[in-house]
Amino acid sequence: MDAAPTATDVVNYNVYYNSGGGNIADIAAASYLDVAAWVVADATKNANSLTGDPSFLSPTDLHLAGTIANNAGTPIAGITTDIDGDTRSATTPDIGADEYTPPSCVPPGALTVSALATSADLGWTLGGTETMWDVEYGAAGFTQGAGTMVTATTSNPYTATMLTPNTAYEFYVRANCGGGNGVSPWIGPFAFSTACVAFTAPYTESFTTSSTPSCWSQSATSGGPWAFAASGGVNTVQCSTGPTDHTGNGGNYAWMDHSSSDAGVVLEMNDINVSTLTTPYLEFYYWMCGVGYSPINPLFIEAWDGTTWNIVGSVNQATAGWESFGFNLSTHVYNTNLVRIRFRTESGGSIDDYYGDPVLDDISVIEAPSCVTPTALMASNITTTSATLGWTENGTATSWQVEYGVTGFTPGTGTAAIVSVNPHPITGLTFETNYDFYVRAICAPGDTSP
Repeated sequence: MDAAPTATDVVNYNVYYNSGGGNIADIAAASYLDVAAWVVADATKNANSLTGDPSFLSPTDLHLAGTIANNAGTPIAGITTDIDGDTRSATTPDIGADEYTPPSCVPPGALTVSALATSADLGWTLGGTETMWDVEYGAAGFTQGAGTMVTATTSNPYTATMLTPNTAYEFYVRANCGGGNGVSPWIGPFAFSTACVAFTAPYTESFTTSSTPSCWSQSATSGGPWAFAASGGVNTVQCSTGPTDHTGNGGNYAWMDHSSSDAGVVLEMNDINVSTLTTPYLEFYYWMCGVGYSPINPLFIEAWDGTTWNIVGSVNQATAGWESFGFNLSTHVYNTNLVRIRFRTESGGSIDDYYGDPVLDDISVIEAPSCVTPTALMASNITTTSATLGWTENGTATSWQVEYGVTGFTPGTGTAAIVSVNPHPITGLTFETNYDFYVRAICAPGDTSP
């Protein structure tokens, strides 16, 4: 309840309950945990109201089964029958629209669940003094009688086991009072979902559907979300062509439609068990149009350490096409054998940042290659006939093969050189001409990076 009653309102003979355990009412700037606190603050309201679970039969059947509302109301002239047409007591009617007789075995209330990947603790509050319960659970939408039945359990909570990870379930519970009191009506269904189990490395996500991959998640400070497409969608107003699925199997890619309102837009992977890897390594493919705005919208790659997120690396550059990026994850393992990665995109601050939509595909956690691919390629000190080419070395290489040519050239047909200096200056360029360049690390004879 969050409305503010006026001085002339009559507020009394109500049952208040918050299944989440919080306040029963927020009135203007005041909050009340229960009826007693409300009455202390305003003695003209709720003198005969109560705090507790009324115990409806189900979310779709609002007949009562609990005892709290029984015979706790006051007669109202002209109202002699309830919502079902049953006669209301002329002296001590029940609170609410249902005139009822509580069952001799009162149902439990306040159902709760604490779920893991393959088990769940199913809990409830006592309806009376019962010490046994019957529980039934099954996949969401199951027909009662067709689920897993547990009879006369004395455990509250009851632990349901052998559940399927990442699956929606429901459960019902009733009191089993024994003797001549029998059982209460069933209460439920209460819906819950089991958690995902960690993926096992080597692992690759190629975005084969148009929705967030199973066990991945999204969040944002503002704006978003990440979307999934096979082509199109990505802004290409300032770039001649947009990306198509990098995998090349008719699948999709992940992309984020930037605008000035987007901040902290996150695409988060599930945990990945890397116990089979000696050196866990993140590899992904990235596309970004960098024409028509500045600065570039950055992409941050972050790893969870069990407590907080830490930056593994970032990509803050445009690409001429799909470009591979990789990061060593060996210092980002938590809980002995798990890694959890997320991709966070932010506005670079340009008023035209909507030109820069980041695109991802083929995200993998694999064994680190013996020779790691350089990343963060850049060109600086550009003149009419020269430029300086630079990159980030992600391994221990001290020499590299550099190849450059007019934009769109086929690798192997450009100007190539083996260099030992990073950054590397080049000369003899043609003025007013666009160029591309590639670089790969040389780690040992016969061992080069992609």
